[in-house]
Amino acid sequence: LHDDTGLPVYITEYDIDQADDATQLARFQEHFAFFMDTEWVRGITVWGWIFGRTWVPSSGLVRNGEPRPAMIWLMQELGRPIPQ
Repeated sequence: LHDDTGLPVYITEYDIDQADDATQLARFQEHFAFFMDTEWVRGITVWGWIFGRTWVPSSGLVRNGEPRPAMIWLMQELGRPIPQ
């Protein structure tokens, strides 16, 4: 889209429907590396924080009240506190 229009891109409703923590983390790391290194990606909205309460079954970043590894990594990358 950016190449065709020159407009900034906002990633909306981003989630990874993955019950396996290591796989979800790996995908977050791969995708966010691209998002953060791409000057025309101006914003990212993560969709679905609570595991089992999103539009897909395994996308949440908090499971049983605990942050999943992808949440911990993302907060560390952004320099923000990890939800407790």
